[in-house]
Amino acid sequence: MERIATADVAAQAAYKRLNLGAKQETATQRNIRLRAMKELEEERRAREMESNRHSASNETHSVEKHVGEIDVKEFEHSNAIKGVFFTCELLGDDIILTKEEVH
Repeated sequence: MERIATADVAAQAAYKRLNLGAKQETATQRNIRLRAMKELEEERRAREMESNRHSASNETHSVEKHVGEIDVKEFEHSNAIKGVFFTCELLGDDIILTKEEVH
């Protein structure tokens, strides 16, 4: 156990020697950096919310303009989508049932 602790201390010392040129970040510097990142994230979110509000208000105005212009269109396949039907191999593929009828 003592040998492992000595090896860890030696490894940490070697790591520090390798990183002498790299300036170590103090706790204060780290806190300042984290706070700045948090503030930047909050500002980014505020800008996004403002942008979303602005685009939503523009969409509301455009929807209000087009409310009277909405046309109901029927497509060729609209009759085929009247409901969901099920088939059963035991009964045969020609028998089509709704969910309630299957149970």
